[in-house]
Amino acid sequence: MPTATYDLITSNIVSSNVTSITFSSISTSYKDLILVIKGVAASGDFYPRLRFNGVTSSSYDWGSMHTTGAALGGNYGNETGLQIGNNQFFDSNESICVVQLLSYSKTSEHKTTISRIGRAANGNETLAGRFQSNSAITEIQLYSSNGNPLTSGTRVYLYGIVA
Repeated sequence: MPTATYDLITSNIVSSNVTSITFSSISTSYKDLILVIKGVAASGDFYPRLRFNGVTSSSYDWGSMHTTGAALGGNYGNETGLQIGNNQFFDSNESICVVQLLSYSKTSEHKTTISRIGRAANGNETLAGRFQSNSAITEIQLYSSNGNPLTSGTRVYLYGIVA
């Protein structure tokens, strides 16, 4: 079985506080995409969400499972953006979130995602998501659903997986 190769498509190291970052004109030549976010909220909490191809309708379903010490919980929703992490993770402490976009370029099915986010003080969370569209994803917007920004120095990387 061939080994998958990760190609860095683009990266963004934030030079000032921002509430959104957009990657556009994404090639559809990869099997999957991986989005990595490593950052800190500038004030309060950063509620991380994704939108694809500029779609702002309630086309995003998600479900989560999280653990914070001895507690285990979960949640689900349908929103105008895909939740990829709970607000408690992106606060004044650094968090890392990894989002896998499966079969993002296929035009015969809805797009699915798996995201994992963690920080030592707040446990871990895993979310599964669905973008209700058969269109290939060519644009990804990471944004804050509550308007609080990420700080300068936040790093965001987009990788393509070559099968």
